[in-house]
Amino acid sequence: MQYDVLIFVHTNQENNLLTLRRFTMKVDGKNESIQCSIRNCTYHAQAENYCTLDTIKVGTHEANPTKKECTDCESFVNKA
Repeated sequence: MQYDVLIFVHTNQENNLLTLRRFTMKVDGKNESIQCSIRNCTYHAQAENYCTLDTIKVGTHEANPTKKECTDCESFVNKA
C-alpha cells in the first residue's frame, strides 16, 4: 500500500502557473515508488525489491546515452 500526500500548492500570478508538489510516504521503510533489484546497495529494502530513499538521482556514464544500459543510479552506495 502506498499513500500520496499533496503537501503544497502554489500559484505564480505572473504567468498563471500552478505547481503541485506530491510526496510519497514510505510503507514499512520502503519507497514503493522506487523499485530496485540491487541487493548489495545500502539503500535496498532487502525483504522486497524497493529502495528505502525518498528520492534517487539517475545519471549517466556516457557522453550521449541512447539506451538504458547507459544510465546509472547515482544514489547507489555499496554496502560491503
